[in-house]
Amino acid sequence: MLGAGTAMADTIKLTPEELSLETVLPVFEYPAVVKNRRVPIKGRFELGLMAGFILTEPLYTNTGFALSGTYNFTEKHGVNLFGLFLSGGLSANGERLRKGGFSREFDPSLAPFLENIILANYVYTAYYGKMSLSKKLVVNLSLSGLAGLGMVGYEDSQFLAMQLGVSQRFFFSKHWGINFDIRLLGHQGPDPTSLDLSSNGNITEKQPSDAFEETFFLKTTLAAGLVILF
Repeated sequence: MLGAGTAMADTIKLTPEELSLETVLPVFEYPAVVKNRRVPIKGRFELGLMAGFILTEPLYTNTGFALSGTYNFTEKHGVNLFGLFLSGGLSANGERLRKGGFSREFDPSLAPFLENIILANYVYTAYYGKMSLSKKLVVNLSLSGLAGLGMVGYEDSQFLAMQLGVSQRFFFSKHWGINFDIRLLGHQGPDPTSLDLSSNGNITEKQPSDAFEETFFLKTTLAAGLVILF
C-alpha cells in the first residue's frame, strides 16, 4: 500500500539590502551585424548611370538622366558627386497652361527653366545586410544617407543649392548592382509667376532670369539605375 506525502514549501524572505539593484548584460567585443561582407566597398569607386526625375515640378519637363560617382574611404564614410541633367521644355501641364487650357492663359516658356543640378555630398552608410531570394541567389543591401551642397543651373544663371537624401543599393555581385536614391533639394531661382506672362502682359519674348523675382524652391528628386563598382 502506497502512501502519499505532502511536502511543505519554505518561504524565503530577503531584506532590501540583499536584493540585486543592478542588471548585467553580456558584452560582445565585436558587435558586427554581418561579419563577412560579400561586397566590400572600402577603398572602392562606384559609378552610377541612372534615370532622374523631379517629382515636384509642375511647369517644366521633369525627366532626364543622372550620373553619380562615389569614393568610399571606409565601409561607412565616403564622398559623392551627383549630376542630374534635364531634357528641358514644358511639361504637359505647362503646355496646357500656355494654351489657356486652365482658367487663365500663362506662358511659362517665356521664363528660364532648370537645366541641371550638380551636387557634392558626404555619404554615410548606415546599414549593410543580406537578403536570400533563393538558395543560390543572395542580394546584398546597403542603405546610406546623403548631405551636401552644389549648384542648380538655369538657361542663363546659376544658384546655390543644398540637399539631404537617402540611397538604397542592391548588389547582385561584387561589381554591380542597382541604386535608388531620393533627395530633398532646396535652392533659390527665378519665379515665373512674378511677371505677367499672359497675352495681356505684352511680353512676347523669353525673359532673362534677372527680370524675375527670386524665390526659394523645395523640390524632391528621384534617381534609379545601374551602379558599377571598381
